[in-house]
Amino acid sequence: MRPTNWDSYYFFNREREPVPNKNLYGSHPLYICLEDGGTAHGVFLHNSNAMEVLLQPTPAATFRVLGGILDFFVFTGPSPADVIRQYQGIVGRPAMPPYWGLGFHLCRFVYGSLNRTKEILWNNINAGVHVDVQWNDIDYMDHRNDFTYDPVKFAGLPQFVEKLHSEGRHYVVITDPAVSGSEPPGTYPPFDDGVAMDIFVKNTTGGIVYAKVWNAVSSVFPDFSHPKAVTYWTKQLRRFSSQVDIDGLWIDMNEPSNFYNGHKDGCPRDSKLETPPYVPSDEPLCTKTLCMSDKHYISEHYNVHNIYGFLEAVATYKALANIRQKRPFIISRATFSGQGFWSGHWTGSRVTNHCARRLCVCRTSTTSLSTTTFTTFTGFWKRWQRTKPWRILDRSDHSSYQGPRFQVKVSGRVIGQGRVIGQETSLPRGRTCELQFQVSIVI
Repeated sequence: MRPTNWDSYYFFNREREPVPNKNLYGSHPLYICLEDGGTAHGVFLHNSNAMEVLLQPTPAATFRVLGGILDFFVFTGPSPADVIRQYQGIVGRPAMPPYWGLGFHLCRFVYGSLNRTKEILWNNINAGVHVDVQWNDIDYMDHRNDFTYDPVKFAGLPQFVEKLHSEGRHYVVITDPAVSGSEPPGTYPPFDDGVAMDIFVKNTTGGIVYAKVWNAVSSVFPDFSHPKAVTYWTKQLRRFSSQVDIDGLWIDMNEPSNFYNGHKDGCPRDSKLETPPYVPSDEPLCTKTLCMSDKHYISEHYNVHNIYGFLEAVATYKALANIRQKRPFIISRATFSGQGFWSGHWTGSRVTNHCARRLCVCRTSTTSLSTTTFTTFTGFWKRWQRTKPWRILDRSDHSSYQGPRFQVKVSGRVIGQGRVIGQETSLPRGRTCELQFQVSIVI
């Protein structure tokens, strides 16, 4: 339930730590109103521009949009379930993930090496944890560049993945939309191919936009609205998959996120798109993303920002389906209405406290209207397991600062809690039904 005492809600994809009452990674301009007597109606504004929705005690809702078409859909219900069905009839129904995607997923930020990854995985398995999927965060990459792996710290990664497959397990890696823009010519195909195909986002003068994400010097963003985007993305994924036989992708930083506010030297001051007369929230639009005047194939970033992650999800789905000839497993941090047909959504890393647990239930319930929601929880706190009925997919994730023992130590009481909840509230998952929590032994 949302308060209607002149409360504003902002729709503009942002990277930030999940906190209450702030716009985050996705934009889904839909409201559902439960009337007296139990009937319901809904209103969906199909618009990708930045907007504010003001809820008033009348009750009433005011939509303030910075551009685009006022493409409203009214859903008459009469039940809440009918409203959701009618909404999904417009934007598309969520795709079913692969069956193995419903199992237990193990991850950590930062393992630091393949040996450390193996050690923690085998300790979990030896403790009786039925791990279905092993993940690696950005530390598996060579200099944090997409479509590479570290030949020293992660030497033997292809063989490790083969072993996982031989045991019936699967392997997922993180990827970002931005690729390095500063490697020597001829040494990094994702950049060389992008230049040759003219695939990167441009500035107002037609030059490639050089931003900064995790890459050492600079980052460039593929334009996923470009007619050649799927061909380009498929080529990069096919090349990497021929080295490391990945089963799925975890897409991060695709709001899109940028360590600069626009460009390194700021955004064009003479562009009205950078400083419109009204801006939802108290942040400039270019805060930690691209300049609004940057150019995609279909329009300026001003109009494309909220669907950038959606377009990347479409390209990734088509690429993995083509390469693997199987149902893709994809989760995306940034989302837009209808994206569930192409990818799941992950809710961002969450700390272990009551507030995060409450937000987990709220956000999972709302985003599940249009996509399969994948919850990341940090820690093995047993109370996370009590939220399991609201979480179809989840992943145990741990930060490097939590120390080497954090991910491999838990009491028998939590193990019992996980068994009970896994058996009573989870979907039937064969051997993965028994345990849905982080557990291990002391190393």
